[in-house]
Amino acid sequence: FSPAFVMYKNADSTTSWRMHDSVRGDDFFVYADQSAAEGSADQIQFTSTGFKIVSTSSTINTSGQTYIYAAFADTREYAYWLDQSGNNNDWTSEGGLTESDVMVDSPTNNFATINPLAKDSSVILQEGNLLFYRAANMTRPALSTIGLGSTQKWYCEFHERSGTNIYAGVQWEGTNVNTYPHAVGTYAYVANADGGYYQNGSYTSFNSSMTSGDKIRSIAYDAATGKMWIGANGTFSGNPAAGSGELLTVPSAYRHQMYFVGAKDNASATTAGIANFGSDSSFAGNKTPQGNQDANGIGDFYYAPPTGFLALCTANLPEVDVIPSEHFNTVLYTGTGVSQDIVTGINNADDGGLVWMKSRNVTNHNVLMDTIRTGASYLYSNLTNAESLGENGSFTTTGFGSGPSSATGLNGTTYVAWNWKAGGSAVSNTNGTITSSVSANTAAGFSIVADEADGNANSRGHGLSSAPEMIIRKSRDSARNWAVWHKDLTANYALEGLNTTGAQVSGGNPSKYFRDINSTTFSVGDDVSVNANGDSYISYCFHSVESYSKVGSYTGNGSATDGTFVHCGFKPAWVMVKRTDASGDDWHMMDIARSPFNLITNRLKANSSDAEATNDTMIDSVSNGFKLRNASGARNASGGTYIFLAFAENPFKHTNAH
Repeated sequence: FSPAFVMYKNADSTTSWRMHDSVRGDDFFVYADQSAAEGSADQIQFTSTGFKIVSTSSTINTSGQTYIYAAFADTREYAYWLDQSGNNNDWTSEGGLTESDVMVDSPTNNFATINPLAKDSSVILQEGNLLFYRAANMTRPALSTIGLGSTQKWYCEFHERSGTNIYAGVQWEGTNVNTYPHAVGTYAYVANADGGYYQNGSYTSFNSSMTSGDKIRSIAYDAATGKMWIGANGTFSGNPAAGSGELLTVPSAYRHQMYFVGAKDNASATTAGIANFGSDSSFAGNKTPQGNQDANGIGDFYYAPPTGFLALCTANLPEVDVIPSEHFNTVLYTGTGVSQDIVTGINNADDGGLVWMKSRNVTNHNVLMDTIRTGASYLYSNLTNAESLGENGSFTTTGFGSGPSSATGLNGTTYVAWNWKAGGSAVSNTNGTITSSVSANTAAGFSIVADEADGNANSRGHGLSSAPEMIIRKSRDSARNWAVWHKDLTANYALEGLNTTGAQVSGGNPSKYFRDINSTTFSVGDDVSVNANGDSYISYCFHSVESYSKVGSYTGNGSATDGTFVHCGFKPAWVMVKRTDASGDDWHMMDIARSPFNLITNRLKANSSDAEATNDTMIDSVSNGFKLRNASGARNASGGTYIFLAFAENPFKHTNAH
């Protein structure tokens, strides 16, 4: 290590002890056994791994003599104001900065903090968004910036600086942050200061040692099993390392969508709660730092994490299985009035795919083509029309060809094309009672399914490795509504869109639209939009893939400036949003190709031929999700429920800024 302090002496003579330190510089020393003033001599030099003898003085370097020394490293790998080059070009600490103000983050590893976008507006954050409180007698949750994923084990600490109430634990991403973290229906799993815990609104007393006071509360959470343990001042409620004695288990429906959460009421900055996700075991200077690390040698914790549990930081996130740009991208182009090849970087000729095109500066239809129906067969998301044949579309090894029609290639018209990679030529799938033709990109959670309907509630295979979370279905042969199913709609409900502005509609019993959706097949009801006897249908199936795509929902809060924050686990490149609890609102589509800088203002509508609108603030696209910046009923009405589909620009693990 690089020394912060070195003391040495010639053990074979009566010379004095000399002491050097990094604050004054390695060429300055004082005597341990003399009253003499500070001396200066070029005798030793600090290096990154120790110190070097550079003098021939008998005090330090007599031939054949034995010298003894003691050296100590700075626990934060060198004081933050010192030049590590050895040239002593040091900074002067100003403005009251101390060691506790220095985090162990680096350009290649960022630790979680409390998310300033995912909290009630009355919650106050300080100390690098780690200190939190709400100066009123109401507790509001504040979530971590990094989600807990689906497979790993995580550890964090919360310091309670006073006897007032603190909640600490995990909470579902869809929770309304404007309510109590322990309220019924919020899906929060938190311990509080009186030695009890709340499991989705139900209170249990469990550990008197957890009661109020100067406590450090430890949280260990296993995302794969949903098990959670709570510890107080280093003692856990069970044995996280052994996977036993857990305090509670998060239900499977929510366990892969959790975040660490802290909440503190009736407090001030001097009595607030402080989180440590691995960056500061001093808790903003309130404790003596202990420097404990996880099994990967990462972090700065007050207590040692249980074996197998890691600091919540980007370096500990799992490697991504899908590189977003290889499976989805957005391309902008200008029509020429003749056929032209559009380069997307996706080999649609071999991989298969879906291309969704829309004119931007003129009114015209949304055009969808896919490799199962061949490039020359178009569907229009804003119309009920059957597929249109004869347009000059095609797929190529570098992207797709656009025809000269006004919908895809009118001279001088600007267009956007959204491109999804599928799984190559369609293959026969016999998993269901009806044989389907499927092109499935299982890694990216996307498949294109073609089948012939018989009017009965039969199943057909979708080709994915897990159950779809969103299905978009359309008759190819007849003028019928599009039908959309989404996992967060009311059970057996659907949306009669993309071509409409309607709210979710009842599927009846049995389901009128979609039903029995599982890991291999899905079935449809008797509505003609999904199952007219003799019609051919095309279905686009999606499920979330960590760090690449997200099928989810949120509740609006009605704020035009501090709208709902929606966690995705990545920086979105494309988002489609639809309100489901009220009719009259459009399907809005936003992307960062048309709006490369926040705020994103450009929007198109799946259900409309309207040209692109640019005069309405929409969202901020940030490293781990998107933030609503508008109170429009179509996106952020107070109490409104919304579904969304999003695809990543960058996974959170590799996003440049968090």
